[in-house]
Amino acid sequence: MWMKVYIKEPGKALELKEIDNTLEELQRIVGGYIETVTVASDCIIICNEEGRINDMPYNCTLFGMQFFGTLIFAGADGEELCDLPDAGRELLMNATKKYTEIFKLKEMLEKENIPFVFTDDSHIFEFIGEKKYQIEYPCTYKSSKRICSVVQGYGTYGAEQNLLEIMGLLTPEEAEQDSVCGWLTADNVFERIKKHWEGVRSNG
Repeated sequence: MWMKVYIKEPGKALELKEIDNTLEELQRIVGGYIETVTVASDCIIICNEEGRINDMPYNCTLFGMQFFGTLIFAGADGEELCDLPDAGRELLMNATKKYTEIFKLKEMLEKENIPFVFTDDSHIFEFIGEKKYQIEYPCTYKSSKRICSVVQGYGTYGAEQNLLEIMGLLTPEEAEQDSVCGWLTADNVFERIKKHWEGVRSNG
């Protein structure tokens, strides 16, 4: 039997898919043994139960819980899985639609082995239902001095458009306007950091 669900891969937005409602298919999608988390009477999250200990990439923080690896959002009818209902879809869309760009940047930096520190400050804003994340790029090739701070979330420039704000690595034109620059994509910020990192390494 087939069912309509939403699937969220790390660093990506929700994607509506129709999948086979079998244990084998669920395990294939999440990459191992499944764990279910009930978020409403008719809505559940299906994840890899060993996602964190298997070092799967961080996906998102939902309802106060951190998830790693690919997630499946499905409906529930008693103990049976089914199509995700409209109410459940709206709940999850609101919870996951924001702030994916900073996780895309995080993954890009990891793939290039560029040093950085990632901080999830969402707990500070949990009481108002908001999130905030930060990536600090320290030039650890020679020192721990912070070269660029990247933020996304509550109160940052571009957050509502799922874009990033940076302090450091500004162009001369940007620096003339302000000490920070917002409304940037992960690709744009990554190119700035990568260019600086390659320059540092080549100069020894």
